[in-house]
Amino acid sequence: MKRIVLIVYVLLWNCWLVQSQNIKQDLSELENIGYVIDSTLYSGDDSFFNKKFDTSALIKRMNLPEHKSLSQYNEGFERGFKSSFKFGKLLLREIENGASYDFIRAYEDSRSRLHLLFRLFSDEGLNYHDFLVVKENGKVKLVDAFVYTTGENLSESLKAMYDLARMNEGGIISKLFKRDDYLTDLVKLKEVRALKAQGKFKESYDLFKSLGEKSKKTKVFRLLKISVTSNLDENLYKKSIREYLQAFPNNPSVYLVSIDGHILNKKYDEALKMVDKLNDLLQGDDFLNYLRGNIFYAKKDYKMATSYFVTMTNDFEHFFDPYDSLLTIYIETNQYDKAVEILSIMMDSFKVVKKELKSSVSEYFSEFSKSKEFNQWLKSK
Repeated sequence: MKRIVLIVYVLLWNCWLVQSQNIKQDLSELENIGYVIDSTLYSGDDSFFNKKFDTSALIKRMNLPEHKSLSQYNEGFERGFKSSFKFGKLLLREIENGASYDFIRAYEDSRSRLHLLFRLFSDEGLNYHDFLVVKENGKVKLVDAFVYTTGENLSESLKAMYDLARMNEGGIISKLFKRDDYLTDLVKLKEVRALKAQGKFKESYDLFKSLGEKSKKTKVFRLLKISVTSNLDENLYKKSIREYLQAFPNNPSVYLVSIDGHILNKKYDEALKMVDKLNDLLQGDDFLNYLRGNIFYAKKDYKMATSYFVTMTNDFEHFFDPYDSLLTIYIETNQYDKAVEILSIMMDSFKVVKKELKSSVSEYFSEFSKSKEFNQWLKSK
């Protein structure tokens, strides 16, 4: 009996070892793919990413209704979606507009599913794309992505767009389904976003208020409310963030949303806690030191802020913003010798023209512009 138990134990152990080795090989392969995606996108080529992103699998994850009368409509939708939806092209556009898009890691989740995690940083702020990866017949495919700023999978967001398009189709297509308030509000959602994009923030918010109460309680509409009120009224913005945090306390998007809210309310320690929680969720991201630096700057703890910004310049030497933050701190704390060093780095490493720097300093830092250090720097080559 003991011999049988021992044999079973050895077999199970060997199976575990083989599985563990396979996972390590898969993760190593995924890391290589992540870095190739990273480098090819930065070189202006989205073909590798688009080849890896499986739009057919994404459509399946949208769970489109299979009503017989919808078959022709769905076929047309799928054809149009496959020909027009190029995720890689969207990412290229972000990079061309000055955004960074960086591979962070490959990992296996608690359900043994594989993932590729990327960070997007742009004028819109910080975001993460967590791609779900499937390996079939030896081929790696990206089939969906959890987008942190929307708090849902890409397939869910696209399904909402499908529902909106289906409802607007008219005729028998729209009559097959109940024209409920949510679908009607999806039409308004598009208009709210359009008004916001035009800078018509009051009109945008007024239209938002006309939405149904059921719709306004959903994740996508609550996030839209935060976006609209951020440009309209600080108290409304704070309230919108508070309502979102209460409604979706366990959603990963909470961390990104709550950081701004805590800073607005001058709850800097709470904001730092949210950064730490986000860092834990991501299993570590050194880029979050930039957020920590900003929080300590808002807290007027310039020593800690400087420490984090200096760390950022070492870890992300091609990222301009921490240098700009250091320049501000050095000027505000009368460390003019260090300030001119930063100005020289901006010229040498980031190719900023001296004339532009002079104009900017004169506009925002008049006291520093009159200093001996700055004027000596102006005369230098």
